[in-house]
Amino acid sequence: MPRLLFLAVLVLLVAPGLTIADDGDSPSYQRHVTALFGKLGCNGGTCHGAVKGQNGFRLSMFGADPAGDHERLTRESRVRRLNFVDIDASLLLQKGTGQVPHGGGARLRVGSAEYEILRTWIDGGAVADDAAPSRLKRLIVSPAEKVAQPGETYRVKVEAEFADGSVEDVTAFCVFESLDRAVATVDRAGVVTAVGVGDAGLIVRYRAQPAAARVLVPRSGTNAFPDVTPNNFIDAQVHAKLRRLNLLPAEVCDDATFLRRVHLDVVGELPTPEEVRAFLADASSEKRAAKIEELVTRPGHADLWTLKFCDLLKAADFGVYADALSKEHDAPRMQAWIRARLAENVPYDEFVERILLATSREGRTMDEYVAEVNSLFEGYAPGRPDLELYARRKTLDLFWQRRGSDGVSGTLQVAHAFLGLRLECAQCHRHPHDNWQQEDLL
Repeated sequence: MPRLLFLAVLVLLVAPGLTIADDGDSPSYQRHVTALFGKLGCNGGTCHGAVKGQNGFRLSMFGADPAGDHERLTRESRVRRLNFVDIDASLLLQKGTGQVPHGGGARLRVGSAEYEILRTWIDGGAVADDAAPSRLKRLIVSPAEKVAQPGETYRVKVEAEFADGSVEDVTAFCVFESLDRAVATVDRAGVVTAVGVGDAGLIVRYRAQPAAARVLVPRSGTNAFPDVTPNNFIDAQVHAKLRRLNLLPAEVCDDATFLRRVHLDVVGELPTPEEVRAFLADASSEKRAAKIEELVTRPGHADLWTLKFCDLLKAADFGVYADALSKEHDAPRMQAWIRARLAENVPYDEFVERILLATSREGRTMDEYVAEVNSLFEGYAPGRPDLELYARRKTLDLFWQRRGSDGVSGTLQVAHAFLGLRLECAQCHRHPHDNWQQEDLL
């Protein structure tokens, strides 16, 4: 297709006034074709991007492996997917338009801008251009944040900065998603519509690279924000967001409600009737802060958070030894160690360090270590004196003796327990909403 006609097709695809770099007579496989497969939903997890693909054809999830996708497009199925003699007879176009039965239905129309881009690429030899210049450095989403009124619409613009230094408007090749459609919706062209009061994240994906934007829809009218004093930096962030949304903070709960909530949150049990009466009778303005300080010193606080950390750290995942007794031996020891550190109020960074960098010998001589092992063995008896002995250790070497504590499984556990990250997606494909890739995990 002549250069002028190809550029005209691209202009039809994108929003008015936007342009795409003039890089040659044919679309770029790296920049346009792979992105178009994502735009059309072809390489999603429920379609050909699934681990085993669909109906004998597989694409990498979100186009994370363009080279492999090109190989499957041009070499598999006796090259029937691309017909260089009769372009319109290419299976890629026939199935995509629904002219041939397709499990995913028609994804584009004959003569549409998307169709012409794919057709032009095939007509130009379906070349896989050099990946290096088109390596994506970053996505620039504008506006990155927008304050809008209900019913207001605006268009998101997405630019891609590539390794060769070029910057291209790729809005038309992106997938858009609103994380809260009750606040704002976004269509496939990137047009955002504010719906209701609140703030919503917008996920933008070009090829396999995600980016984010945000829309805030404040409540109408004028509200005098109360003079509230933040108790911590989280309160300060919440108050700042409420001010931007023109929302008033919730009323402070009464003393009885506060006492019930703080007891359940800090020690996991309700206050006694005597504690309730004493708290309600206390006229001190500092009684709530004093109650929190008192509760964190109770044994119940360490008990409750020991339970939470044992769940996070999978303290029951033992049973790796031939005697099949390690769960009975070691899970209570791990629990005792965690409780001891919480009771000591060890700083969180030190707590994590003493788990992740744990060693069995802890710098002791072999004789000293063997003596501890023997004492632990002998302590496995009624009353379990071994629990107190193990709790005196500096580090938690049992963390590394659980099932799946190393390799990929261990990485997933540590990321979830200590960083609040879920990396399971990256075991099979690029994370859809984050920057983690398979190579980062593996």
